[in-house]
Amino acid sequence: MAECIDLSGRVALVTGGGKNIGRACATKLANAGARVAITYQQNAKLANETCKELQARGLDVIAVHAELTEKDSVIRGLGEVADRLGPIDIVVNNAAIRPPLHLEDTTPEWWDLIMNTNARGAFFISQLVLPGMMTRKWGRVIFIGGIALYTGSVHTARDCAKTACIGMMRSLSLMGTPHGVTANMVHPGFVDTVHDDVKLQGNDERRKERMRKHRMGHGSVAEDPASMVLFLASEGARFISGQELFVTGGMPPHLGI
Repeated sequence: MAECIDLSGRVALVTGGGKNIGRACATKLANAGARVAITYQQNAKLANETCKELQARGLDVIAVHAELTEKDSVIRGLGEVADRLGPIDIVVNNAAIRPPLHLEDTTPEWWDLIMNTNARGAFFISQLVLPGMMTRKWGRVIFIGGIALYTGSVHTARDCAKTACIGMMRSLSLMGTPHGVTANMVHPGFVDTVHDDVKLQGNDERRKERMRKHRMGHGSVAEDPASMVLFLASEGARFISGQELFVTGGMPPHLGI
């Protein structure tokens, strides 16, 4: 008989869980029995719509506001999660911004915002949740990276911030693994998601052509990396820590398509 992933009694936090990969992660974790909180920074409408849709399926999901660039806001947001759902057992650091900026157009202000949102927020969350996980002898910290960290991309600042998270993940693994807390990173390949960066990515036909050039003849959907996240959150992944997992449809991390 096939084993089923059961996260009943666990509390999961998914940053930026209102759409795309974050939404898929929240859905899979909740389907497995976890109580899930998704964070949002500005788009409360989208986050609440996602919650209502998932709650209508009988899933235990809430939306919490947290400005990841501000530690006080992160403290308030995680405090709300603890009050409403309980101590956080699983963190999916998914939230990220990817402004349509070339290298030469990235101002110091944009650089700070990208680094603060994509890396600083995950650092604040780790500071707050890791001690409790270690005390309880169980925890999962999962980062969402991207194949572009190895192939390169025009999103220079974003890639710098996400690469910083690789080092953060390894550090958390070193500290947490002896106490039953694992930390890993999932690298999606080309995922068919919604972005507002037409300036750099081109029109919809260009995106579809890139997907068709993939080894599998198509790109992936958000549920593909989310399935890896679900596995890493499970008991079956208890001996996996400090690793980068590539969900790229066979595309080697050092090659483009």
